[in-house]
Amino acid sequence: MPTVLCTARTKSDDCFEIVFDPQSRSPFTLDCGWTRQGSKQFIELPRMYRTARGARQAAALLAGETLDWKEPAPSATAKPE
Repeated sequence: MPTVLCTARTKSDDCFEIVFDPQSRSPFTLDCGWTRQGSKQFIELPRMYRTARGARQAAALLAGETLDWKEPAPSATAKPE
């Protein structure tokens, strides 16, 4: 089951996230948020990578700035184990 590993925001408030899917050949997917018009913030995404480091580097190149990656906030519907 795919899970969001980390998220980051640019200075212009664009959002990136790295999703991990252990059953995929390239398990790390870099994706972005949506604009108000309903299109992706970056038309190049989603894109798959073999490592999380590769996905982070690609996001920094797309954004043109250093990104501060954070773990996603737990959802309100998630039950503690």
